[in-house]
Amino acid sequence: MALKRLGQSFNTDTELVTQLEALVCQVYKSNTESVDKARYLLFCTGSKQEASLPPTQDALTQHVKMANYRSGIWRRCFESLPVLPSPIGNGWTVESSGSLQYVWMTKPPAPDDILQSSFCNCDKTACGKRCSCKAKKLSCTGRCKCFQNERDCLNEFTTNAESENPISDEDSDSDIDL
Repeated sequence: MALKRLGQSFNTDTELVTQLEALVCQVYKSNTESVDKARYLLFCTGSKQEASLPPTQDALTQHVKMANYRSGIWRRCFESLPVLPSPIGNGWTVESSGSLQYVWMTKPPAPDDILQSSFCNCDKTACGKRCSCKAKKLSCTGRCKCFQNERDCLNEFTTNAESENPISDEDSDSDIDL
C-alpha cells in the first residue's frame, strides 16, 4: 500500500505519487487514475466549487512531498541523531526573510480562461479570509459581489484599474460560477 511507503525514503519517487494519485481518485469516486482528469470530469458534471474537486496533479505532488518528508522524520523519531535532508525541495522553499514556506503548487489550478471567469460572493465579509479570488491570488472583478456592494473590496490582488472600471454581469460571456 502506498501510505505505508511514506517516509521510508526522503526521495519522493514517481511511483509513490502515482499510487497516491490513484488513491485520491478512488476517494473522489472517479473511474480514472488521473486527478486532473477526475477534476475535469467533476467540474463538467456540475461541481464548480474548488473545495469539492480533487487537487491538481501538481498540488498533489507537492502535498505528497511534504507528507513524505514529515513521515520520514516521524519514522526516525527514536534515533538519537537522525540524518535529515533539507526540507527545501521536499515541499518547502525559503522566503526572502529566510523562513520556510510551503510550496502548495507550482502551476495554476486551472487554465487562465477559467480562472478569469471566476468570481467571489464576498458581499458581507468584504473579501476576508474566505474570498475565493484572494485564495487563488486573483484580483476581484466586476462580477464579484464586493464590487456590487459599494466597492468595498479588500483583496490586495485587486488593482485600482479594475476597481474603477468593473464589468457588469451583462458583459460576461459565461454563466459559470466557480
